[in-house]
Amino acid sequence: MIESTTFKGIEYIRVSDLPEEQQEAIQNWVNREVVFKILTPEGLIRDCILYKHYKSWFEKIFTSTSPVEPQNTQSEVSNRAGKLNRLALTNSKHL
Repeated sequence: MIESTTFKGIEYIRVSDLPEEQQEAIQNWVNREVVFKILTPEGLIRDCILYKHYKSWFEKIFTSTSPVEPQNTQSEVSNRAGKLNRLALTNSKHL
């Protein structure tokens, strides 16, 4: 989660300041009515979202839909294969 910027009492973030993964995700979620413009001494900023909306999205939506780290299941497969091999050997003795 990025820090907010405050201009004339408005706490906001810029979509273009977000990491690329968040930029893509928030553009799929955000309602265009939530995006606003701010005229600063440096110029017009067109991709602003209130920080409270960004924070809510980040905590409730983005973090809950982020991909989970893949689990290593190789040892589980190896264990199963090992058990199957022993069963095959045991069964071959009884034939």
